[in-house]
Amino acid sequence: MVARNLNEVKEMFKDKAVLGIYEQDTYYDVVLKDGVRRVKRVIPLEHIAKTLIHLDFPKRIVYNLKNTQKTDNIKEVVNIIPSRSLILTGQAGTGKTHAVVYTIAHHMRYHRIFNPLYVSMPVIEDFKAVRSAYKEADIVVLDDVNRVLRDYHLDLVKEIIYYCYNELKKIVIITNLTANDLLQLLADEPIASRLREMCVVKTFKGQDLRLQSTKSYKGGAT
Repeated sequence: MVARNLNEVKEMFKDKAVLGIYEQDTYYDVVLKDGVRRVKRVIPLEHIAKTLIHLDFPKRIVYNLKNTQKTDNIKEVVNIIPSRSLILTGQAGTGKTHAVVYTIAHHMRYHRIFNPLYVSMPVIEDFKAVRSAYKEADIVVLDDVNRVLRDYHLDLVKEIIYYCYNELKKIVIITNLTANDLLQLLADEPIASRLREMCVVKTFKGQDLRLQSTKSYKGGAT
């Protein structure tokens, strides 16, 4: 059970004989005649943001989470994660990474995700640290899985896919490629088979939002 505030806790137990409710930082203890029930508190977004920054999620997105518009694309991603893995495709600037980071934050607030890992594949510096971290994560986000990657990047992608498949962990792959082009890039039929089994494929369509923002800033067309 998860509640946003004390009133929601009271509503949950309106038909019970409640002897007391004790508010803690991350939960409420509800004292009943037959024992104590614990209700988790929804974690404030500000606390989640600090955690995501510590976990090296992209600051530009994390600092702007509170201003996120709940588009249909974002709502669909929220409904997919964390129950399924996801391949998220679409051209650059269509909000793919923002949608995934928002979704991770949302489910962390409600105690559905606890230890996410975000990896921007083209800029990995410490492969050893990534290999250690993905085994501790409950969901792994691999961003920018594209043709610019070298063979050793792709080997790591495949390694993580195998691990998540075998350990029943969730993975999110964000790419500018189509799903078919992504599978061709990985060039491994056993990997392709596992991804088809594990993942929902979602494509974000539309124009480059970053380019639109730049035009607007410069006084151009919006």
